Amino acid sequence: MNSTISTATSATAYPVAANTDLSALPVYTLDPCCHDFPAMQHDEFTALKDSIALNGQKEPILVWQGKVVDGRHRYQACIDLGLTPLVHVLDAATSYEVVKSTAYLKNVNRRHLTTGQRAMLAAPLATRSPGQTTNDKAAAGNKALGLTQVDAGKLFAVSRDAVQKAAQILKDADPALIEEVRTGSCNLNSAVESLKSKTAKGVRAFLTPAERAALKLAAGVKAQLNEESRTKRLTKQAAISQKNMALPTGIK
Repeated sequence: MNSTISTATSATAYPVAANTDLSALPVYTLDPCCHDFPAMQHDEFTALKDSIALNGQKEPILVWQGKVVDGRHRYQACIDLGLTPLVHVLDAATSYEVVKSTAYLKNVNRRHLTTGQRAMLAAPLATRSPGQTTNDKAAAGNKALGLTQVDAGKLFAVSRDAVQKAAQILKDADPALIEEVRTGSCNLNSAVESLKSKTAKGVRAFLTPAERAALKLAAGVKAQLNEESRTKRLTKQAAISQKNMALPTGIK
């Protein structure tokens, strides 16, 4: 996959601004962490370009060490429109783990991601070994330690169990299954069930294909019910927060 953002323009629908020198526009490459999120659909990207063309770019693109870590679609839209993108450059000395966490959180706050998608983002950040503490930082050459599975899960509002399942998928699943979970077309439980079926032991080794399919379906239903329950809980919390807003005092 080419990590350099194309500078091709869409002159028909989005004419380049007058007197724009495309060669003068900044050229960045995409950091690999950008691909951890699904690309926009064509209609979504078109709507984004329409918005930027009409209202300008409101949210800056995050750049670290010459690479875009957040805002690849905004950057491409600006290039297509012949606009100089609004960029926020992160300190080059910032650790890659912190940079990824920042980019991930911005994406999570903008997108409606499933539990599986959030867990797949949390798992790569959970790099701290069991029993490793901040006192081990000096022994590791004063390098920043990764997050625990619990802390990584908290960042993305998922449980430690979900992070562990995502880590297992990233480690043992084939690329196609990993991509399905990342794009949300396959939920976490169904993906784990698929892995178990491929490495069946004990009773599972004697299950028929139909029984294995039934287990995968049940895992998918469970995941869907959990997601619906979470949505209802968040909606209820939002309603309660709205009711608890401070009443106007009338004082100006």
